[in-house]
Amino acid sequence: MEDILGVVDFLDTSDKLKTMMFAAVNLSRLPGYGPEDTNVCALAERQTNLRATVDQLAAKVDVLGQPVQLDL
Repeated sequence: MEDILGVVDFLDTSDKLKTMMFAAVNLSRLPGYGPEDTNVCALAERQTNLRATVDQLAAKVDVLGQPVQLDL
C-alpha cells in the first residue's frame, strides 16, 4: 500500500498524475451512485430530523410528568 501511495505521490508532485487514467478491476468495490443506493446526505438529514422530533417529544413528556400545582 505504501508503494502505491508513494507512486501516486511522485506522479502528483511531478505533475504527471493528470496524464494517468485509472480503472477499477472489481466494479462491485466502487461506491454506487444510482437511485437504489443509499444517499448518505439524505440519510444524515433524516437522522437530524428524527433527532429533533425525539427531542421535542421528550420535552413534552417531561412537561407531562411534572406534578401539577393547583391554586385553590
